Amino acid sequence: MFKSFLKKHGMSILKLLFFIAMAIFIVWSIKQEVESIDFVHTIMILRRLPIVNTMLILLLGILGVSSITYYDFLITKYFNLGLRPSTIFNVSFIASAINNISGLGGLTGASIRTVFFKKGDNKADYLDYNLFLIPATSVGLSAFSILSLILYKYTKPIINKYNYLFLILLGFIIYFFIYFFIDIIFYRFKKTEIELFDAKRFTLKIKLLLASIIHCIILFILFFMIIRQFNSNINPLPCLVVFTLASITGIVSMLPGGLGSFDFVVLAGLQYYGIATENILAALILYRVFYYIVPLVLSIIFTLAIQSQRNESNIKVFDVEKLKGFISRTSGLTNFLLSILVFVSGLILLFSALVPGITERIKFAAKLLSFPILQWSRQLSILIGVFLISISREIKMKVKRGYKVTWWLLLSGALFTFIKGFDYEEAIFLTIVLILLRLSKDSFYRRSLPFDWFWTLISSFVVLIGVTIYLKLSHVILLDFLRLHNFKTIFSNGFSNFKISGIFTYGSLIIYIIVMELTKERIKDDKRYEEIDVDRVDRFLRENTGSYLSHLIYLKDKHLYWAQSQKVLIAFEARHNVIIALGDPIGNEEYFDEALDEFHNFVDEYGYKLVFYEVGEKFLPLYHEHGYYFFKLGEMALVDLEDFDIKSPKSRDFRNVLSRFKRDGYYFQMIDGKDLDDAMYGELFSISEEWLKGRNEMGFSLGFMDRFYLEQSPIGLIRNEETKEVIAFASLMPKCDNRTYSLDLMRFKEDIPKNTMEFLILNLIIYLKEQNFKIFNLGMAPLSNVGVAQNAHFKERMAHLVYKYGKEVYSFGGLRSYKEKFNPTWESRYLAYDDFTLFPSSLLETSMLIHTKK
Repeated sequence: MFKSFLKKHGMSILKLLFFIAMAIFIVWSIKQEVESIDFVHTIMILRRLPIVNTMLILLLGILGVSSITYYDFLITKYFNLGLRPSTIFNVSFIASAINNISGLGGLTGASIRTVFFKKGDNKADYLDYNLFLIPATSVGLSAFSILSLILYKYTKPIINKYNYLFLILLGFIIYFFIYFFIDIIFYRFKKTEIELFDAKRFTLKIKLLLASIIHCIILFILFFMIIRQFNSNINPLPCLVVFTLASITGIVSMLPGGLGSFDFVVLAGLQYYGIATENILAALILYRVFYYIVPLVLSIIFTLAIQSQRNESNIKVFDVEKLKGFISRTSGLTNFLLSILVFVSGLILLFSALVPGITERIKFAAKLLSFPILQWSRQLSILIGVFLISISREIKMKVKRGYKVTWWLLLSGALFTFIKGFDYEEAIFLTIVLILLRLSKDSFYRRSLPFDWFWTLISSFVVLIGVTIYLKLSHVILLDFLRLHNFKTIFSNGFSNFKISGIFTYGSLIIYIIVMELTKERIKDDKRYEEIDVDRVDRFLRENTGSYLSHLIYLKDKHLYWAQSQKVLIAFEARHNVIIALGDPIGNEEYFDEALDEFHNFVDEYGYKLVFYEVGEKFLPLYHEHGYYFFKLGEMALVDLEDFDIKSPKSRDFRNVLSRFKRDGYYFQMIDGKDLDDAMYGELFSISEEWLKGRNEMGFSLGFMDRFYLEQSPIGLIRNEETKEVIAFASLMPKCDNRTYSLDLMRFKEDIPKNTMEFLILNLIIYLKEQNFKIFNLGMAPLSNVGVAQNAHFKERMAHLVYKYGKEVYSFGGLRSYKEKFNPTWESRYLAYDDFTLFPSSLLETSMLIHTKK
């Protein structure tokens, strides 16, 4: 149990532990610095910032993100993509704004660029594109790192206190020189030929280096301008060093926006140079708002602008329906941005409830409303903020119910945040998000998402810690504010009872999650998610050709999807967040294309990912057209019965086996499964239990011991001529094409003569040949001929190593060698999966499904 859990969640746990370790380290490092902060004073500093200075900082923040677009102008020109400058700017701005908050070393921004730039007129190697782009985004900081080393007298005090910063600084200095050879190293590793020196590529790298330095200069000017608002006498050189150390630490942490790591270094560094802690905190808030949040909001507008330029160039007036159409066409990216805005809306509500409002507004609100109303408005703002953060994933995944719930949460959040202190700024922001959400209504189509116990428990634990920290911080800030402004009435009314507030918030969230889960639409309740009707399946297989695996439907451990007005049948089963289909669809092949679309849409309505297990080569082009990726599972051994000749010289060993068993008093008997009586089934069941030796039965793609299942096909027996005792048996699976049978269950007693199974298989081959069947399928040889090609993908090469060296776990090579003696034709079988990132979990979920008898 524990091993299977570890196999499934091992990588996720490692990732989680990495981020938890990083977060703990940052919290531990920053704890002493934060304890001395006067948060109320920090908020008052932000409130007093002049509007002219705010506008200048706003422009610098937008310019900072805009400067990143120059990378794309240079690279698209190099590849001659034929894109319009406006499109390049819009896409690059969107990608950069999102990448700023996502972390992951630039991969998010690279993915967005690839999606949009693929629509250009000319094709280019987008891997090569990203090999220019991603390394260039950090090389400017490498140049700044060299400068920081030159300015060592300003760097030394900080790295003496935090030694690990020197290692990071040294790493970025080394990276400056590696930058020019990253693409060469990559292609050499991939064993792809590339010129060691290409003048055009080198020139582009130099231009990208200069662009990166310019971008870093703009960001430093923004950073320095913000710091200058709170200390006009600060020297720019120590600011440059602090900015560099903070930025490279943020990148190394891989946390979204360098959250925590960047802030800690800025806090520690600027404190050393005499800036008050409250001023540093206010500066960090401004930097994040104007470099991260504001460009993100603008990126949504640019998303709509891209489509309007391409498809609606003749629009002269605002048209809501056309705007909704633009959003629908860009729903993938738009919903991702909306989910971020919903998440940010939740943070804004929490932040708004955390920090005191303007004193005059609170006093005015206190005159109009009772203190209990103000208190409950604040509490409900916190609760709605937590709910919005929780539901933002459903907005990204386009869940219809998530849209409806979020609509009411945003409306209620805007109302309560306004009531608690006339905070109209937050209310306006939430209203804007509400309008954007309403315009995106048509993009929501999913009924629900699969439930994930693991991540629900982890998320609940993280939220518990977050709520505890939040309420503790809220307690400190609010009490200071109340004492400062003599709001004694609020004190006396118990407004400081934060434990009750925390229990109420967390308890409400748990109830909300439970209610949402219990009341959601489930795929198993959909009438298209059908149980097996044996009579209906019988009629279908009589009228249509089946597959090598179609007989496994009679195990009744699967569900069926009838597509294209019952012309196509797909057998499948759900496991966690994956729907696993068994083999190719069966039925009328003319309708397979539409059937795949229909089935995918059905599965997608409930947020599941789709996997087809053991598909054949014949339909690979069809799966490819539908966007599936492939992994070779192994090869199927097919014996050509017409070519098999037991009397040929090559079959001498086979004849010897047949003769020896006949001489030793054993014979073969074929029976119809429908003739099984209680005594015979009991004998076969006893053999099966002896063969299993306490192991669990498998299922899904493998037959298991079940009376109804065995009754649906012929069974071959090996009997002792003297005692009539059965020592081994094998069941067969018809393909329903009047020419093919497959080997299914093969079970035998512990003490049997050598080569008993070979004797059984030979008799099955002879019997089927006499009955004029053409093909006998001996089953799969897992991982056979997988990853043997020199240029095979990494995952196939790893599978080949398992095949070659995994003898202690399973004799992959031995199974192929055993089947090879029957001189079969080998036919490849594949795993087809619709999400590239889903491969590891697809393999694990399928394996778990097979190893779990229903």
